[in-house]
Amino acid sequence: MLRIISGQWKGIKIHEVDRDQTRPTTDKNKESLFNSLGQYFEGGSVLDLYAGSGALGFEALSRGMDYALFIDKAQPAIRTIHQNAQLLKLHPGIDYDVLHADVLSTIHPRINRQFALILADPPYQKELAEHTLQWIDQRNLLEPDGLIVIESLKSYVFTHIPERLEIIKEKTSGITKFSYFQLRR
Repeated sequence: MLRIISGQWKGIKIHEVDRDQTRPTTDKNKESLFNSLGQYFEGGSVLDLYAGSGALGFEALSRGMDYALFIDKAQPAIRTIHQNAQLLKLHPGIDYDVLHADVLSTIHPRINRQFALILADPPYQKELAEHTLQWIDQRNLLEPDGLIVIESLKSYVFTHIPERLEIIKEKTSGITKFSYFQLRR
């Protein structure tokens, strides 16, 4: 079981997707990620891409975000996100939405806003990190003061960062790297 690390749902265990189909962000890495983000939020919306169980988006909601949009193409992930949302007593369409779709081919009316925080944990073996960053930029999904965090293998190097975005830091933990991006000023 995964757990919520901090915030209003601290310590609550949530369901995870079958590990044969996903690679969940460990509690240690999740804690490190959110500590680097400033730990708590005063509202705003989060986009959780390749959401799996939704653990990253639910953690952001627990720490003060108002709304989360979860996107994943695997039906077991979609079921798990809904189970976790029910467990946390969230309201669909108000607190969160779930989109059953392939991230990189998604053009959908629910993605009609910008997000303060975009979290992407694409499958490592498919090297989707850079394509995901370009997809986010092309759809203008990041708020002016927002932040994108992409999880990848520690050895992954971004070679084509969209002009409007800049990498502001990278943080590694074990085999994982978190790359942080914002709009150029």
